[in-house]
Amino acid sequence: MASFVVTGGGRGVGRAVVERLAGAHDTVAVLEFDATALDWVRGHPAADRILPVIGDAADPAVAEQAATVAQAAGPLVGWVNNAAVFRAAWLHEVSAAELLALIGRNLDPVVVGSHIVTALQSIVARNIDPMDTAVVSTTQIHAGDTWNVIPQECVLRGTVRTFKKPVQDMIEGKIEKIARNVAAGFGAEVTKWRYERRYPATVNSPKETEFAAHAASALVGVDNVNRNPTPAMGSEDFAWMLLKKPGCYIWIGNGDGEGSCMVHNPGYDFNDEILPIGASYWATLVEQQLARQALPQAAE
Repeated sequence: MASFVVTGGGRGVGRAVVERLAGAHDTVAVLEFDATALDWVRGHPAADRILPVIGDAADPAVAEQAATVAQAAGPLVGWVNNAAVFRAAWLHEVSAAELLALIGRNLDPVVVGSHIVTALQSIVARNIDPMDTAVVSTTQIHAGDTWNVIPQECVLRGTVRTFKKPVQDMIEGKIEKIARNVAAGFGAEVTKWRYERRYPATVNSPKETEFAAHAASALVGVDNVNRNPTPAMGSEDFAWMLLKKPGCYIWIGNGDGEGSCMVHNPGYDFNDEILPIGASYWATLVEQQLARQALPQAAE
């Protein structure tokens, strides 16, 4: 004889679920929030198969007690706490057999979302030219508010980083297609979809880059200026300015001591000792640019 735990089984829609399960000769453990259901259970024709457990469903001790009672009566094969199942039993008057099948077919958006996250990793691995660079990361998964209820939805958020617009275009289409098709494979649906183009790649112009490197070299020496750094995937506001005007975005070293890691790292600590170097760089850059502007006038 199988057993089920029905959350809120002593009231309203929950009673309809309990009655159908009890009618199918299955033992039902009722996890109720108060003692008002006791009279209903005692007067029920199948009272010997309806085992009330009094307490708050959010209390792990009460939930454990309900599971213990159910397992003592027979193998625990279902924990019915999905509001969708309750509504189906109440509104559509499904039979006990149909209800049992419905319980087994509950969609779990957490499982669906997890498969989508895994599938998204194939975009870069199997769709991007190895000579190009791209990052696709799911950075947020939000679903449910408690431990003992299957949530109604799962929200995924993440970030995409590329250097080339065509690569960005392709990734956007792939993410939507994979998400919708994986969800459909589970019988679920992507109900909300949004892709935001927030930051373009930061691309320096050659002439201004040479000016910046020359100023830095004059200040700290040629050997201390990296003219060919490895491109990074960080988002930068200055990228918007470079779309409108030529310019150069530079990095200044933060030293090799503790806290010298990249920004957006919990261990990052700004090195105050580089402040004079940064200020001197700007002063040197201005002095050199003014000198360049003065040269044509001197020649005249």
